[in-house]
Amino acid sequence: MSDTVSITIRQEEGYKFLVDFGAGLPPLIADEPEPLGGGEGPDPSHILLAGVANCLAASLLFALKNSSRIPAGSAPRPPPSLAATKTTGYG
Repeated sequence: MSDTVSITIRQEEGYKFLVDFGAGLPPLIADEPEPLGGGEGPDPSHILLAGVANCLAASLLFALKNSSRIPAGSAPRPPPSLAATKTTGYG
């Protein structure tokens, strides 16, 4: 695995951007909600929130798997979903 992570972002129209992660991953459309954009994809704050939530969940899972409270070779059953919220100045 490379130590360098990079992405390419290309403006499609208005506030709609195509995010290319490279490395065989599918691209992602990011778009601001109306009235700024068309809401055709998650807005950047949703993407950031998802990234932070994923890092926290993965860190918690790693800590739980490596704690003495869980036997080696077993993993806790993850919850069906994790919820995170954000507030915006829109609408």
